[in-house]
Amino acid sequence: MHSTAHPAGFWWRVLAYFIDTAIVSFASSIVSVILQFILMIPLAFVAIPLVEEGSFAEFLVFLFMLCIYVAGFLTIYWLYYALLEKSHLQGTLGKRALGMKVVRLDGEPVTFKLATKRFFARLIPFGYVTALFTPQTQALHDVLSKCIVTKE
Repeated sequence: MHSTAHPAGFWWRVLAYFIDTAIVSFASSIVSVILQFILMIPLAFVAIPLVEEGSFAEFLVFLFMLCIYVAGFLTIYWLYYALLEKSHLQGTLGKRALGMKVVRLDGEPVTFKLATKRFFARLIPFGYVTALFTPQTQALHDVLSKCIVTKE
């Protein structure tokens, strides 16, 4: 690890999380509207007229739309985190705005594969709580991916 870097504190990480959530939520809302518009055209002209109100098919159309929305939302979040953490920025826009970056335990930059592993490990419930109890403020996804968030 670089000599001027030290583990980022828990509350700095929480603040970065809120910044990143605002950015990704805004972006995913735009993408969601576009996806819904693109998908609603064929559904409006093909599937919906064939479906009776209150039928199981109506539920399946709704479920399909929900799956598309969730998959799109998750993909945007994943790409935001993984691409930015493996880039020259070494962190999301929220982390970089607060002077933080994500590195491996040996101080080297993360790869896309490692950033992807780190992102999906982030989905484990209550994983952030471990950052309160580890010496280097590592959340569960940091421990599992052998990474650390540093602050300069």
